[in-house]
Amino acid sequence: MKQFLPIILIVVIIGGAMFVFQDPSDEEFDPFWSREEAMQGSAWELTVFVEEGNESPEIGLKLDYQGDNEDLEAVEFFYSHYSPMGSLFYQDVTLEDFNGEIIYQEECNFCETEHEEGEDEEYFPRPSGGDFQISWKENGQVHQDYHHLVVPEYVFEDLKEGEH
Repeated sequence: MKQFLPIILIVVIIGGAMFVFQDPSDEEFDPFWSREEAMQGSAWELTVFVEEGNESPEIGLKLDYQGDNEDLEAVEFFYSHYSPMGSLFYQDVTLEDFNGEIIYQEECNFCETEHEEGEDEEYFPRPSGGDFQISWKENGQVHQDYHHLVVPEYVFEDLKEGEH
């Protein structure tokens, strides 16, 4: 029994270290609001999401690459938001340790809009959205996809009111 005690102690220490030093990317993706967008024929699956931020909402994009991760050499995307104007930009030309997923979000200082006087926001909510463009280099060839995204305005209102 005395011979097994050190082995058990070592196993407990290693197990505890593995638990404490878990990779944070293993956390579940659970934003305040999200919508998967169908990009038919694309090498990417796209999810647009809104998250609670410190001072204002955060808007982000989650991209899942459907090809072989080793073939991907570089990626960049642009999201141009309108009504009101704003944009997101992401670029990674080295893709070291790429696991097939990109999650990018930043503070959205353009997300909250005010209705003009006389506008009936209950019957005519303004959709909020924009155009998305992704470019990536795979096996020496550059590819591009375009998509239009819509984020309903009620998402930002619900987030401001604290409704989950």
